[in-house]
Amino acid sequence: MTRKHPPGPANFNAAMGLTWRHGASLWWNPIRFVTRLGHTYGDLTFFRIFSGRAYVVNGPELIRDLLVVKQKSFRKLDRVRMVLGSGFGNGLILSEGPQWLRQRRALHSIFHPSMMARYAQITVARTRQLIDEWRGRERVELDHDMTRLALTIIAESLFGADLSRQAAHFSRLAFELSNIYAGEEYSPFVLPDWLPLGGKRRKRAIVAEFRGLIRDLMDERRGADQRPDDLLEMLLGAINRPEVEGGMSKDQAVDEAMTLFNGGYHSSSMGLTWLFFELAKHPEIFARVRADADAVLAGRDATLADLPALQYTSMVVKEALRLWPPAWEMFARENVEEVELGGYQIAKGGVFLIYPFVLQRDARFFPDPLRFDPERFSPAREPSIPPFAYSPFGRGPHACIGAAFASMEMVLVLATMVQRIDWCLAPGQPRTVQPKPFIAIRPAKPIWIQPRLRIAAETPRATDEFRGQEVKGYKTEQVS
Repeated sequence: MTRKHPPGPANFNAAMGLTWRHGASLWWNPIRFVTRLGHTYGDLTFFRIFSGRAYVVNGPELIRDLLVVKQKSFRKLDRVRMVLGSGFGNGLILSEGPQWLRQRRALHSIFHPSMMARYAQITVARTRQLIDEWRGRERVELDHDMTRLALTIIAESLFGADLSRQAAHFSRLAFELSNIYAGEEYSPFVLPDWLPLGGKRRKRAIVAEFRGLIRDLMDERRGADQRPDDLLEMLLGAINRPEVEGGMSKDQAVDEAMTLFNGGYHSSSMGLTWLFFELAKHPEIFARVRADADAVLAGRDATLADLPALQYTSMVVKEALRLWPPAWEMFARENVEEVELGGYQIAKGGVFLIYPFVLQRDARFFPDPLRFDPERFSPAREPSIPPFAYSPFGRGPHACIGAAFASMEMVLVLATMVQRIDWCLAPGQPRTVQPKPFIAIRPAKPIWIQPRLRIAAETPRATDEFRGQEVKGYKTEQVS
């Protein structure tokens, strides 16, 4: 006979939920709280949030059951819809059932291999542009510049728009909106967006500016002589054919564009930030990435066709996404009917939480998990990783539709950068950086690096600053 609830931290009672000590820990440092849950209680953890029942799923097979085998028993949590609904409406990220399937099929074409080749060209061109901007600068704010880079890449790839001049403005707005979303997600109560409160007014203003940008891009495209085959063109075509499957209203088209626009640069910008941060701390790995890029590219620009050959570079990207998955948590789900999970019969209305950040730092699946070790993803070792233990872009039918785009982008940005510049941590930049949970996991404070243009005649090895430094035994610091 199954027990009533899985193990978990102490609850005050059935009405009040967690004790004050545990509740404060969840509020002030949710990353540390859920990490301790995973390490202490294993694959399935139970606790109460006031009278609500929360279950943290931290086992690959249980995650597979939830996301694939028993997916029809679950839906996205209404709280998530309340927090994100004003920005993303009924876009792919929030829709369910038959409508979600229609939207997924309609949007799938924008990631066809023929389109990805053009995205690859844009990625390399915009990366080279950023390298030119870094010439002569003693230090750069890594997370800020990676956000600008990701924003310009996604805007040009999916919308044919040059937002380089507005990138700094929109990256600041994106950071502020992400902060608002995170605060509302972990607030004990979610208030309606229409309330005349200062925070709600600011949220409405930022959302309106983002959605207005999308509408302006659509209006400009309608009158353009040249109309590239991209997301914007597909959405305009769908608006013009509302009577067929895949057709949509203008508001629905804006919802889809907002979903891909925001999701694309949030995840890519933070993935690149953590990737560059780790390489700045690991010069031997940096040198191997450079040797990989030099051997494959020999100084020319990378293309989509080069991805299979950039094997070690891809391994480094995968390891960075393991240690620092941008989407540190998957969207919470609730069970719409009684369901069995992990040997427990769970009544309808439970809240289910999955944290890739915790799972991908679990020593059961990744020995010495805090060590930055790209060899985990070598052809010999990668097959031993349980499939649902590694999920930086989600898993199952609702996995991120842009996962291949984001992975391609990170590999090509890295290969382009290492051919042309060195970088290391700027003086005074700590090796330990506290992560903060926003839409994507971000550094709590700016990360500063020193870029230095590579000498063209240099052979593919580390520069004097990096040469001879031993990195064996380096570990990424434990989150405190």
